[in-house]
Amino acid sequence: MLPQPLNTRYLTHLATTHDMRFGPAYLWNDPAFESLEQQQQALAAYHIDRALITYSANMPLILRVSANHFRNLDEEITWVNEQMAIVDEKSGGQIQPLAYIDPTCAGAPAAVTHAVQDLHMPAVTTLTDYMVEGKRVYLDDPALRPFWKKVNQLRVPVFIHFASNVALQETGTPTTGFMSGEQIKAGLGQLVEDTLALLRIVFSGVLAEFPHVRIVLGQLGGVLPFILTRQEMLYQMYANGLPANQRPVPLYRLADYLPQIYVDTHSMSAAEITLAVQMLGADHVVFGSDYPITPARFGRGNELAAIQTLDSDVQNQIRYQTVMDLLPMLKK
Repeated sequence: MLPQPLNTRYLTHLATTHDMRFGPAYLWNDPAFESLEQQQQALAAYHIDRALITYSANMPLILRVSANHFRNLDEEITWVNEQMAIVDEKSGGQIQPLAYIDPTCAGAPAAVTHAVQDLHMPAVTTLTDYMVEGKRVYLDDPALRPFWKKVNQLRVPVFIHFASNVALQETGTPTTGFMSGEQIKAGLGQLVEDTLALLRIVFSGVLAEFPHVRIVLGQLGGVLPFILTRQEMLYQMYANGLPANQRPVPLYRLADYLPQIYVDTHSMSAAEITLAVQMLGADHVVFGSDYPITPARFGRGNELAAIQTLDSDVQNQIRYQTVMDLLPMLKK
């Protein structure tokens, strides 16, 4: 969800430019992107009591389209968060926005403080990576340490959404066939992007340096549940190769940081969610639906049907308890 008229401006931009970086324009034309009433009606249809609002891969472009209405990006992000705080108030707490933060902005730490302390937002949301002056900047970039230091200090979780920048094709060898490039990027590239961002965060030492940071990734963390055993094998091989005092760089073990990592269920089946529960624990899995971009039968309907096949204790953990433990501010 976005404050008006950001999505309307974005749709106008798509209609004039035919920009396909984030999929066909019709994916973004649901009125619920700017309608509190439609959001609430959709929650009622699936008996959902409360919803967290995060932001999608196209957020930097949405902000760039509206940039001429603001002095700078820091000011625009502050405006977005303040407007979304009003949505929270109007909904009586049923719609709980998280703070959008671009950690590449100089004002990111101040924006986190304002959102958490002044607007009472329980967490922040950002993307896996950003393009800055033609260079891709991932969340482990040393220049972003002030952002991590601030969320660690305030002890607020960071929800991470893929940036949809990984196309998984070599330069000069484009994919062939109708929409094949988009299907590969959205069906696999975005999952790789989630996982890549997580591994970079862990192996760069961010979670070791900031032990109060907790991160939440969509789509079960990409392929995270499928690679944990392989990552452990590699760690053991590397750890046994050289004594710690002879290693050229610090060696981090992914398994040691799983307590700081959470994933959501969006677009996954009961078998895949079960695997995530087995590998990470139900207390590190939260319900997610990607509404309104994903049709309910693939989003909310699909995930709820999948969760209903699990043990009742696991169902309750995923639907409610994990997120309440993760975001204690929601209890206030």
